[in-house]
This record gives sequence, C-alpha cells and structure tokens, in this order.
Amino acid sequence: MEIRRYCHKDIDLDLVSMVDMMLLILIFFILTSSFLPLYNIEVNLPVVKEGISALPSRPLIITLTRQGETYLEGEKLSAEDIVGRLFLRFGEQWKKKELLLKVDKDARSEDLLRLIDSLRRGGAAKINVLSLQSK
Repeated sequence: MEIRRYCHKDIDLDLVSMVDMMLLILIFFILTSSFLPLYNIEVNLPVVKEGISALPSRPLIITLTRQGETYLEGEKLSAEDIVGRLFLRFGEQWKKKELLLKVDKDARSEDLLRLIDSLRRGGAAKINVLSLQSK
C-alpha cells in the first residue's frame, strides 16, 4: 500500500488590501450620508414617554422659540410668511414635504396652534413635532 504525502501550502492573506478596501467603503458612506441639520437656535425640547423615533429623511425644520419667534431652517420669519417662503422655494411640491416642528417646551400653545393652523391652511400634509424621549 502506497501512502501519498500531500504538500500543504501555507495560505497567506494580505490584510493590507482588505483594510484599504474597508477604509474606502467607510469614507464612501461618510461622504454620501446626510445628516439632519438642527440649526443652532436654543430651545428646550419637551420630554415624552412614548413617541416615534424614526425621523423623516430630509424634513424641513421649523423652530418655535419660547418668545414666539418662528424660524424656517435658521431664517427668522413670521408664522404667516413661512408658507409663502416654502411656496417660493419648492412650488406646489412643498405640500408633500415633511415638516419637523422644533418647539420649545415653554412656548405658548397659542403660538404653536397659530403656526400649525397657518401650515394646514397652506396645504401641509405631514407635520411632526420634535421631542426628547424619556427612558
């Protein structure tokens, strides 16, 4: 009986190439991802026990401060002028966009209702309110 011996070659993995590819993929995802701009307007967000945690992909952010001032993506406007500005920027397509209201927890409910009413009368379909979720 003849016994054959097989020659086992050592397999050498080149990890440098794999690390290079992983870094390229990481850089690609960092550069192509979009982050939610929350603008640097100081507001105290309300805290809720339950809520929807998923944010829309590219919402239009409207901020309502404690003093009743409204901002559209960092630009100070009156509640009534926001609809006109949205129409000028996006035409009739603004009604299909998701609006994210960033409301200070100490803002008057009257100001919030006036803002929502103005947006609804203008034709807004999707209005969300940003809040912090308690644990």
